[in-house]
Amino acid sequence: MFSSNNWVQEMIERAARILDAGCGTGAEWWSNKPADAQMIAVDLIDIPSVLPPNTEFFLSDIESFCARKEFEGYFSLIMAEHVLEHFADPPQVAALFNRVLSMNGLVHVGIPDASMFSDRFFRLIHPEGGGHISQLTLESLKDIMAVAGFDLLIHRPWEECWAWLKNNYDWRARGIRHITQDEVNYIADVFLRELTPEKGYYYGWECVFEKKRDAPLRTSPDGSGI
Repeated sequence: MFSSNNWVQEMIERAARILDAGCGTGAEWWSNKPADAQMIAVDLIDIPSVLPPNTEFFLSDIESFCARKEFEGYFSLIMAEHVLEHFADPPQVAALFNRVLSMNGLVHVGIPDASMFSDRFFRLIHPEGGGHISQLTLESLKDIMAVAGFDLLIHRPWEECWAWLKNNYDWRARGIRHITQDEVNYIADVFLRELTPEKGYYYGWECVFEKKRDAPLRTSPDGSGI
């Protein structure tokens, strides 16, 4: 299906309507989005300062957004990197992705593998788990997406760059005193050098799924979809 290793670029070049689920302050691939492709970017916390052409931003949680009637079957591509592990009910989120995708639409999913060193270390040094409240693996992700009506097209391991530990870990705010930023950087550099894919270490998985069938949503007590 893909002619190169740049899956993201190939998918966004083909997509007519894109949903960036959990966009944060923006993604690297935004700069390559075709100007005529319609995109909606959604995030509950971060607000991007600059949007690509033909893009609308919604400040919302992705579950509420995907439950909106006007977006049923609307998108041809969903980008969902670092998203599912932040939800207590990933199967329901996957079913909501199905709801807003057209038939044969694609969803690009990236997750940390909870069985690997990186995610375990991440949850260890964040008292609240760093927001990773669901622990996923490749096999559990495949099962979740299959139940939600998706077929796995292609997947590959995600390498860990440890940039988050250098740039985003707020050790000072967490009351850690007997260390310096240089020492934190040193730890990250050792991890980067020693915890390599060749030795069996990586961050998680990058997968592309295709919607092949509709998936019913669970319902709330009043009978409406949730």
